[in-house]
Amino acid sequence: MFSSAWPIDSRLNVMATTAVQHAQMLIGGEHVDAADGQMFDIFNPATGELIAKAPLGGKQEIDQAV
Repeated sequence: MFSSAWPIDSRLNVMATTAVQHAQMLIGGEHVDAADGQMFDIFNPATGELIAKAPLGGKQEIDQAV
């Protein structure tokens, strides 16, 4: 995946990036997506930039994890 980064403010050690990460849940020692495929967006609070998408777990994931 191609990613470029640049400082968004020279006074801060904060970088803006164009790559959006794909997170997964850890259930039973395995990294998995939500069974129904639903995802939610994660934003950098300092910049408002979309930085990742994560699975939106539900009842099925809870039952597997517990």
